[in-house]
Amino acid sequence: MSESSDPAPKYRIRPGTFFDVPATTRIYAASFSNEPLIDFFFPTRRQDPLSFFTWSCRRFQRRYWTPGYSLSVVVDKHDHPVGLSWWKRPTQPLTFLQKLLSPSFWIGSVVNAFIDLQEYLFPVQGLNKKNMETFEQAFSAVEPHVLDTPTRQKAHYLSLLGVDPVLQGEGLGKMLLEDGLEKVDDADSAAWLVSLAGLEKLYARYGFVEATKVEVEGLHDWKGATNDPIHGFPTSIINKLVDFDDERIKNMDENNVAIQVLSHTPANFLTAETIIACNDELAAAVKANKSRFAGFACLPMGDPMAATHELERCIKEHGFVGALIDNHSNGNFYDGPEYDILWAKAVELDVPIYIHPAWPSEKEKEALYSGGNLQSDSSSATALGAFAFGWHASTANTILRLMASNTFDRHPKLEIIIGHSGELIPYMFDRINKATTFFGMERGFAEVMHNNIWITTSGMFDVHSLRCLLGNMPLSQVMFSVDYPFSDNRLGKEYLETIRREGVLDENGIEAFASGNARSALFLFIPDQQPISTATMPRTHDHFHGRHYHAERTTGPVKALNPTKRYLVADKKTLNAESDAGNAGKESRPGDKSPGVAYVWRSRDNRKGRHALAIGVDPHKHAATKGPRPSNTYHQTLRGILKMFVRCPVWDVSYDVAVVFTIGSIIWVINGFYSWLPVLNPSTKVSDWAGGLTAFIGATVFEFGSFLLMLEAVNENRSDCFGWAVEESVDGMLHLTHAHNCKHAHAQKGTFVKQSSKSLGNDTAESSGNDRMWSWWPTWYELRTHYFFDIGFLACSSQTFGATVFWISGFTALPPILNNLSTPAENGVYWLPQVIGGTGFIVSSILFMVEVQPRWYIPAPGVLGWHIGLWNLIGAIGFTLCGALGFGITHPGVEYALTLSTFIGSWAFLIGSVIQWYESLDKYPIWVDQKIERLGQRKS
Repeated sequence: MSESSDPAPKYRIRPGTFFDVPATTRIYAASFSNEPLIDFFFPTRRQDPLSFFTWSCRRFQRRYWTPGYSLSVVVDKHDHPVGLSWWKRPTQPLTFLQKLLSPSFWIGSVVNAFIDLQEYLFPVQGLNKKNMETFEQAFSAVEPHVLDTPTRQKAHYLSLLGVDPVLQGEGLGKMLLEDGLEKVDDADSAAWLVSLAGLEKLYARYGFVEATKVEVEGLHDWKGATNDPIHGFPTSIINKLVDFDDERIKNMDENNVAIQVLSHTPANFLTAETIIACNDELAAAVKANKSRFAGFACLPMGDPMAATHELERCIKEHGFVGALIDNHSNGNFYDGPEYDILWAKAVELDVPIYIHPAWPSEKEKEALYSGGNLQSDSSSATALGAFAFGWHASTANTILRLMASNTFDRHPKLEIIIGHSGELIPYMFDRINKATTFFGMERGFAEVMHNNIWITTSGMFDVHSLRCLLGNMPLSQVMFSVDYPFSDNRLGKEYLETIRREGVLDENGIEAFASGNARSALFLFIPDQQPISTATMPRTHDHFHGRHYHAERTTGPVKALNPTKRYLVADKKTLNAESDAGNAGKESRPGDKSPGVAYVWRSRDNRKGRHALAIGVDPHKHAATKGPRPSNTYHQTLRGILKMFVRCPVWDVSYDVAVVFTIGSIIWVINGFYSWLPVLNPSTKVSDWAGGLTAFIGATVFEFGSFLLMLEAVNENRSDCFGWAVEESVDGMLHLTHAHNCKHAHAQKGTFVKQSSKSLGNDTAESSGNDRMWSWWPTWYELRTHYFFDIGFLACSSQTFGATVFWISGFTALPPILNNLSTPAENGVYWLPQVIGGTGFIVSSILFMVEVQPRWYIPAPGVLGWHIGLWNLIGAIGFTLCGALGFGITHPGVEYALTLSTFIGSWAFLIGSVIQWYESLDKYPIWVDQKIERLGQRKS
């Protein structure tokens, strides 16, 4: 019998690390965002939040390495900081010896010097030094009154305590304070702090007593510390809003919701610092459960430039799928020219902006929702101005103002989402369409609505409003959305059942409405017949939501890393019956005769732009199948070899990698002859330049090939891309053809220069949906959420590291350098880099082999990639052995062994490179796999 364990706490406290400083700085900036004291120090921080963040981050970095200071952070289940406290224990001056032995002293000195250099080269603007000095003087005046006895002089100082404002009220500040005081008690000491006016009662609960008060000049009108709660929502809603774990997932599962697109509720009163902290918190929640969550960014719309920067940061670093903003910012409806920079950035990033209703501005409340018998602060006025009518009309007004100001003419590819079944617009569609002729738009109202606007239901579960919506908008522009937790997922599930029962949509329409549109347009894997629970829409940028990490029949050799293989049983599309007029009147059941077929997604193939297909029987041995022969037949192998002599796709990086490594290997083979033959037969010796120069050129070519290898790794296709059309005619004949609908960035000339996937045009819906921009290097977000767990990327990185270090040996092999090195120098700069570089090659080769194996310990001799890795492993061992033997070059027989190992290693590299050349041209491998029939039966 097993004992049940208590669930892990939602929040816990741990010691802070230096790497927590950026996150805690954001929390600090957000938690004190409304304090006039901070404005006193930094008057421009609301207009320039980045400068304030930079100044604060440098301050915390210095403090971390200052002896006596300690950082504690409260973290959530995903170890993401959501609160912080800085304590300073009483310290005595360090002796010279203590300084020498103190890591903090040495590291702190380096950090402080580096920050001093930063501040000299890149000074932070906006800090009012005079006000800072004024406060420091006030602080100095407080300290003698507090530390007025020997006991108190040994007290611990609470310097700072802050909590993410989104989580204020959760008791996190109390946790941090009690944790610090417990340590103070353990030290049998006292504690003191300098409190902002207005918080005296709070600290009095924990035993603090007021020692003195000091007024800071310039803050006479300050009313004290603020503590903004989350306005307007009951506790039950707030608890659901901040829950990203068990209860939310459970509710999704119970109601067949596959994915939620999350966002913070935007609010005009939030500062840029708070918004940045909110987005970082949301990113952590999405990262922790990538298969169930995606994210919309919150933007500081009061500052168009700051909003633009935050949009770009959230898309590129956090992988968000768009942004969600209020429909106005204090009465500003975003139709002015100052917002063109934001709309242009959204188009450039190819992401939608969700315009969400906001509370009415003070002017709106005064003009529309007060006066007469309507009291402005009454519940009826609140409902009328917001969720009953007002904010829907206000959001419609925002959309129409954008049209009237010709925003969609200046940004014809701008993508906007609105909710609540269209915010009243569908009901007024015809009248608005006629009236907007006065707007002077280049494109009509209906054209903009049908091409630039997407509408979600957002918790409006009324079939009559849906009929009105579908009567005015194409189904492809309409998406199901729950608006959880303001509406419940259960109601959304019942709504879909009502739509089916009342015949508002047929089964195909329901599938498109609930999840099909999102499945085909987004890089998201959505299980069959399950809806998404908030607004989504097409975009084509660098995210990994479309990966197969949690799909069926997904496998990988190492559980801790990303999967490397997935089988997807192909749905056999029926060919147009009109083309088979001769079969009219015949009863046929597609699928009875034809064999099973499965797309095979493999991470290596995806990197190489290859599209594999597995079929239950050989197409040329089955009467009901038309398609190419399996790739491992003699006929197809000879065709592949012929391609190597007649095809030269230079814009395909995979091809370039193979050819460059082939050329490099040939050079190393020549070097092997120059090095080994003179040892075997001294009469064949030629100039030292022959061996040295070929080694230098060979190492340089390998370095260039490794650079191309990294480009190939970071420009893999990032969505479902199978490359085959599997169709069945009405007589049951299976047709296998190359669909050519997958566009890999590294296989097209255009992707080296394009700025956006949309620049390729809209040839087909499928191709434009899968296009992506060329990338020279992944973002930090992509690295830590995907690439660091990708076996192929790790293998390419190890290869590049090895080639870079090995190049040192190639350079020092030049005779003017090598012949003038002492023995220790030769060991250090010639033989040692060969050992280190060769080890990098060994690790890379093993990882390339493991990547294509079903398990890390089971070989895969039936896969080309495995043989490439194997031959490269032999070559890597040869090169490494050469370097290792070089340390004993003075011993008899060693020179023969090391030159022979280089010779053998060079030939092994050449064989592996030639196989890789063949592989790079074999873009559509197909093989027979009898288990496909079992997979097909399981699916049906």
